[in-house]
Amino acid sequence: MLAQSRPYPEMIKLAAKLEDQQGLKITAVRNEERGLNVWRIRKVKLDVLVDSSISSCFVYVCYPEADIVRLALDIARVPAQKVVYIENTLVFAEVHQGLCIQGSHHSGMDTTQSRPETLELK
Repeated sequence: MLAQSRPYPEMIKLAAKLEDQQGLKITAVRNEERGLNVWRIRKVKLDVLVDSSISSCFVYVCYPEADIVRLALDIARVPAQKVVYIENTLVFAEVHQGLCIQGSHHSGMDTTQSRPETLELK
């Protein structure tokens, strides 16, 4: 698993661009065990890339349960209607509709960069 963990420079650039242009807050929500989680935070410098980070290993709630999503909203201090959730697993991109969160399926940089819901919050 450690060998598969690597940063995605294009996605990091897109997130930084959106954060600068729109004043976005970026929160990472992940399911990981503690050792892998700490290693990835250091390897990818996640603590520098995001405003907040919620991992199942620290809050004892697994994603995509609604409680971990609500916790992320509370920590970020933003209403669900102002959130775009970018996810590479289609079913998870759709799971938050009941919480009024806009999901965007990340299937590649070209599609993610061109989607209005990714680039502009309503």
